[in-house]
Amino acid sequence: MIDINPADWAAIVQSKDFQAGFLARTSHELRSPLSSLMSLHQLILNDLCDSREEEQDCIRQSYEAANRLLKMLELVTYISKLQVGLSPLEIDTICLSTLLEDVRFLTQLQAANRNINLLIETPFEESQNSPFQSDYRVLRQALVCLVESSLLSLSTGMVKVWCAEPVTETSLAINLATNPPLSPWQNIQQFSPANPDKILEIWQGSDPTVPDPPTSDRSFFSLEYSLIISQLLLQRINGQLLLIESDQADSPFYLQCRLGNLQ
Repeated sequence: MIDINPADWAAIVQSKDFQAGFLARTSHELRSPLSSLMSLHQLILNDLCDSREEEQDCIRQSYEAANRLLKMLELVTYISKLQVGLSPLEIDTICLSTLLEDVRFLTQLQAANRNINLLIETPFEESQNSPFQSDYRVLRQALVCLVESSLLSLSTGMVKVWCAEPVTETSLAINLATNPPLSPWQNIQQFSPANPDKILEIWQGSDPTVPDPPTSDRSFFSLEYSLIISQLLLQRINGQLLLIESDQADSPFYLQCRLGNLQ
């Protein structure tokens, strides 16, 4: 298991290198839907559509790109407010079955569109009066971000979300695995305040001046950026993102979202 000390992660987030890299990568992520929006409008304005139907299709795609950009901006703004304390946490009892059902509802369309098997399960009896407390919205957003980016990074296969242990008064752990495995997940082991350059490699793996490939079906951030987003969200609610080694040949590792009680 690769464990990231919460104090170390807090030091990373506060570092100037991290903040500069985060801002640069955020700009890069937002550029993709904005470029799509501008290109589609250019086709319409220059009267390059061959038919009324093609023009309507460009308008539809423009709306989808604008909606995607808006969702991304809203999430980045929400995370920024969380980090500076402008968005207070809403602490309440976490019902695990409700949480996972919400995650399923919010991601099942992407799974169906890409013909990927989405398996979300709770293999143990959950107490109706779970003592574990946290911010439901923040935790749900972190899970949805991870699941959605995983779905959109696969062309075939399976995404599985499960809990291997009961919820207790002091901890909650939710696991996420894919088949085939997603190698960028292994980048989380590079989070070390002693080596900040490694952190920046996660979002500087490609030249920011080179346009991204078409992402007409992408509704969220890239997989690498989603790791950072999820870790920031989890850190705010006393949680962390861990990379766990597995003995399964088809899934040699998986992610675990582990939280401590905020009560």
